[in-house]
Amino acid sequence: MVEPFTEVSATPSALALETSVLLVDRKLATRRTGLREKGEEAHLVLAGMGIRTVGDLLRHYPRRYIDRSAVERIGDLRIGQQATVIARVHKMNKRLTRQRRSMVTITITDGTGYLDMTYFNQPWAAGIYKEGIEVAVSGTVTRYRGRLQLGNQEAEILGGEERDLVHTGRITPVHRASEGITTRTIRELVFSALEQLPPI
Repeated sequence: MVEPFTEVSATPSALALETSVLLVDRKLATRRTGLREKGEEAHLVLAGMGIRTVGDLLRHYPRRYIDRSAVERIGDLRIGQQATVIARVHKMNKRLTRQRRSMVTITITDGTGYLDMTYFNQPWAAGIYKEGIEVAVSGTVTRYRGRLQLGNQEAEILGGEERDLVHTGRITPVHRASEGITTRTIRELVFSALEQLPPI
C-alpha cells in the first residue's frame, strides 16, 4: 500500500547506537501502521521485530536494492519496465468504484506524455497531489484501458532538498517489513538516523 508522504524532520541532538528508535524522529516513529489510523505506532511494531535501538535499526539490513537513479521520460517508457519519472501533476480525479471503494487517479506529465497513478481506499491522495506540484515516481510501467500507469508505485513530492528523494531517484534499499509496517517507513527511519549520527 502506498503511504502519504511524510517529511523527515531532524532532531537537534546527535544520536547514538543505543538511542531508542522513538527518538530518531517522533513523527515517523509514532506513525500509525496498518490501515492508516487503526494500527499500532511504528516503533511498537518494530520492537516486536526486535528493533528497539538505532543500532538494531541499522543492522536490519536490506534484503535487496532497486536502482531508481536513472530518470526516464514518460514518452520513452516501455511496458514492464521498472522506471523513475519526474513530472508535474496535471489533474486529479476521485470517484467510487462499483464495490464502493474510493479510487483516486492522479495524472502527471513531463511534456513527453501522460502517466496515471491510482490509489484505492486512500482518499488522502486527493488532498496531497495538487495540480502543478512536481513529483518523483517509481514503479513498474503498465497499461490500463490505453493509458500508461505505474504499478506498485512510490511517489514523493519534490521540494528541492536531497531528503525529498528518500524513496526515488537513487539506489533504494528494500528492507524486510512486517504486517502493519511498510519498508517505506523503515527506510525513512534509517535515512533519518544516518543523517543524525555523528561521524564514525
